[in-house]
Amino acid sequence: MPPLCFGCGARLSASQKYLCAQCLAAIQKQDEDICDVCGTSLSGGHCPFCLDTEALFWLARAPYMYLGCIRNFIHSFKYESYPMIGKWFAHAMADVIDSEPSFKDCDVITPVPLHFVRKRERGYNQSEIIARELSKLVGIDYAVLCKRHRHTKSQTHLNKQEREHNLDRAFSLCRGKDVANAKVLLIDDVFTTGTTVNKISELFLENGASSVSVLTAARAV
Repeated sequence: MPPLCFGCGARLSASQKYLCAQCLAAIQKQDEDICDVCGTSLSGGHCPFCLDTEALFWLARAPYMYLGCIRNFIHSFKYESYPMIGKWFAHAMADVIDSEPSFKDCDVITPVPLHFVRKRERGYNQSEIIARELSKLVGIDYAVLCKRHRHTKSQTHLNKQEREHNLDRAFSLCRGKDVANAKVLLIDDVFTTGTTVNKISELFLENGASSVSVLTAARAV
C-alpha cells in the first residue's frame, strides 16, 4: 500500500515524503508580526504572557504554527511511533537558526526531558530526536543537561496556573553537568503556554547559565 500523508491521509506519490503537495502548501509558518520575546502572533512589542509572567528565556521561535497538518504531523511524531519525522522538523528549525543571529551564538543544544516512565511508554523523547539532528545540522554541541525527576500529569488540558503547579520542582540538572556561563538553546516540539520552557530556563539560570533561548517545531496559536 502506498504511504499516506501524515497531514490529511491522502496517498503519497513516489516523489512525496510525509506530506502531500496540498498539505505542504497549506502549512502556516510563524508570522512576521510576533512578540519580541516568545514569538506569538502580535503586532510588535510584548504579548500578555511576557508582560504578566517573567519570561526567563531570552527568545523563543518556531518555524511553524501548530495548526492543521502540522498539528497532525506532530501528533504522529509523538504518539504513533514515527521518530523519523523529527529529522524533517530539525531541517526547518535549522533554517530558523540560520536567520536568527542570537541562536547562532549558543554554546549547547539540549532537549526538554521526558520522565523515564513516559519515555519508556513512548519509546523515545521526540525533543531529543530533534535536538540531536539539529546539532549535526548547525554545528552546535548537543548535551542532555536536565532530567524530569518527577512524573507529572500531561500539560495538555491544564490551564496556566495548573501547568505551573504541575511542574513545581519537576526538573533538575543531570549529575555532572555544568551550565555555568553557557548560552543554552532549549529544544521542544510545541510551545504552548511557555510554562515548561520557563521552568527549565529558571533551572539553568539558577545554575549559572548566561542565557537560555528556545526553539520549537511549532508555536500554538
